[in-house]
Amino acid sequence: MKKKITTVILCAVLFLTLGFMPVVKRYIAGQGPLFKLIVLSPAHPHGVHTQQAFSHLFHKEVSVYAASRADMQTSYLDYIERFNKKSKEQDAWRLQIYTGADYLEKMLQEKKGDIALIASNNQLKSTYILKTAKAGINVLADKPMALTAGDFEMLENAFQVAERQGNYISDLPSMSMRRFVPYILQKELIATPEVFGVLVKGTAENPAVIQKNNHLYWKGSKRPAWFFDVKQQGNGLTDVTTHLVDIVQWSCFPETPIDYRKDIHITSAKTWATEITPAQFKKATAMDAYPDYLNEYAKDSVLQIHSNGEIDYTLKGTHVQIISTWGFESIAGEKDSYESIIRGSKATLRIEAGNRADVFIEPNGGDLTGIEEALQANFTRIKMKYPYLSLSREKKGWRISSEKNQIDGEKEIVPPSRWECHNMLAKYYTTTQAYQIAEMTKK
Repeated sequence: MKKKITTVILCAVLFLTLGFMPVVKRYIAGQGPLFKLIVLSPAHPHGVHTQQAFSHLFHKEVSVYAASRADMQTSYLDYIERFNKKSKEQDAWRLQIYTGADYLEKMLQEKKGDIALIASNNQLKSTYILKTAKAGINVLADKPMALTAGDFEMLENAFQVAERQGNYISDLPSMSMRRFVPYILQKELIATPEVFGVLVKGTAENPAVIQKNNHLYWKGSKRPAWFFDVKQQGNGLTDVTTHLVDIVQWSCFPETPIDYRKDIHITSAKTWATEITPAQFKKATAMDAYPDYLNEYAKDSVLQIHSNGEIDYTLKGTHVQIISTWGFESIAGEKDSYESIIRGSKATLRIEAGNRADVFIEPNGGDLTGIEEALQANFTRIKMKYPYLSLSREKKGWRISSEKNQIDGEKEIVPPSRWECHNMLAKYYTTTQAYQIAEMTKK
């Protein structure tokens, strides 16, 4: 880059396991000039949300590239228009839009920015990331960054290319579960051996770690038709499952590099279908008929979308189970839900489905008085960081409750550290390898 910015050396030894070491730039408000943003093929609102979150770091003039305006109208342009209408002139985004079949080549040729924001149709995302990295541009990407084993190879190549050029690739701003207070508390407690003990290994029949989520197709906002195509959006193993794999790595093995070549072993993986009727499809997309690419999923006019998935695997010898499911819409007002069980030698930590406020601590026997005293002492420490917490006694143990569901996101664009680079690749190896195994099992 031509701009003068702070350089951060993230590690002092060779990046042995993956064969590279990230030497990247850190983007901090108030340090140097604003940075120029490229938005490539915006197809998901997560992209514009990221742009808004870091707006104080970017020039208001943004270069946008897409095949057509229609492809990004709902997911991007409408959001920008609504924001601009409410903003002062100096705060409004000024978009330089290029559309056409050669939009990717045009972006690579012009190189009008320091950072490319990629929240695109997921089928091409790994290609976008690799080509952008080769052009010498940093990448902020929405999840998932890879859907297939071939995508994963491109992603690994992209990380190596970015490192050689002193740049970076990151999906960390999109890892929203890290901001959910119950998962932050869960991580804090795992790191408190006086309460949790140590993470047990578990078995295939009784995993040490179980993570589940359930999502809804219809939340009141229109979705693009391709969202129902697992080849373009991702399936029950490669889409929102990414969040669950990430939270296991982040909470159970914090700041610990994971070598996917030796630390991850997939035991089994499978997907199954959620049925979407023509009426439901119309409600979600405002389209009367399925596009041709969805016809292969139709059975008696009902779409069979394999958006549900389960992965059973070991991570550094610990048995983990991941389950992700989708329904069409809320029946009783419920929202997307999350569930977690993590077993320690002294206590089990639980986050219950539908409860975004509480973590339950259930002792496994032993010195209950000692565990309670340790919990009380450590809760005082934790509450200094998160003052909106409370601790109460429960029939099976204790409950930590939060008045807030989640904390604010980062105000800086923080390039991934050495262990985060390892673990982003480990995360996508897990999901794409699981998909490959599931497909082989079908045959």
